[in-house]
Amino acid sequence: MKVGQVVECDFGLYKPDKHGKHHADGHIPPEMIKKRLAVLLNVKLGTGFVVVPLSSTQDVNKEQRGYHVKIDPAFVPQTAFWTPCDRWAKAELMQYVSLDRLFTMRDNNRNYVKRVLPRDLVADIQRAVMTVIGGAALLRPIEPPVQPPIPADPGNAEIA
Repeated sequence: MKVGQVVECDFGLYKPDKHGKHHADGHIPPEMIKKRLAVLLNVKLGTGFVVVPLSSTQDVNKEQRGYHVKIDPAFVPQTAFWTPCDRWAKAELMQYVSLDRLFTMRDNNRNYVKRVLPRDLVADIQRAVMTVIGGAALLRPIEPPVQPPIPADPGNAEIA
């Protein structure tokens, strides 16, 4: 799996134990408990990845505040479950998830389909995450302090 790859992420229940019983997973609203598309934002960390889920629901207010990034329909292939349409990466829902929750998409013929977002779009999503966590100021270049001009030394002035 690669940074920027669009994958399926199952935010649902934990896997069943050896007796087939699902245990409560501790999700509390507004946390997600469904399968949805997500973008990988980092290389593998231990046994998981940081992901930002994708949604087909636009929230203009959050988009204007820099929390949502629009994803072109070309990055979501037609599958039995997913259809190409405008989607938004929802940075405020960023989450670290187990590799066991992530799946490569499959097309209608059950062939694996890898979609990786362009680097500039991934950077936009990463900036949105920084905005959500209050780190947007860290993204601005640091301006060097303005130095007052050094006054000329009248003793070294040339005589005309």
